[in-house]
Amino acid sequence: VLIFANNQYAYSTPNSRQFACSSLVDRAAGYGVEGHEVDGTDLEACLKVVGEAVRRARAGGGPQLVVATLLRLCGHGEHDDAGYVDPRLKNSPVGRDCLKVAEEQVRRRQWANVETIAAWRSEAVHKVEEAVAQVQREPGPDPFRETWCALSNQHLVEGL
Repeated sequence: VLIFANNQYAYSTPNSRQFACSSLVDRAAGYGVEGHEVDGTDLEACLKVVGEAVRRARAGGGPQLVVATLLRLCGHGEHDDAGYVDPRLKNSPVGRDCLKVAEEQVRRRQWANVETIAAWRSEAVHKVEEAVAQVQREPGPDPFRETWCALSNQHLVEGL
């Protein structure tokens, strides 16, 4: 199951200038996989669509592609103020902060209380900080010693 977060931009270039298809999910057919779209700002919808894609893949339905539509709410880097983002897009449903929407859905459905959500957030921040610290301690990769390679879908299927 491949999940794409379609955040509407590649750096500062909008999707409309990135690819010719009307939606990224249209690319699934070109790779022979089943494609699904979901509102990436809606936790309940994401759980349903991703869960169904996982079920299909496990049942022998082949690779599944899920495209979650949302908006990158800040610039691509610290130097980027994201001034190129159309204000109408920011104010549309796709411009909602998916984490805030998810937190509200979790509380409303009583899947967790405020304290549990705060503990989850703290744990996530801690894990990210640990990962960043570890990577910063490691030497950079040596491109002459790595065994990187690209595999086609057929190689992946044959290897199973």
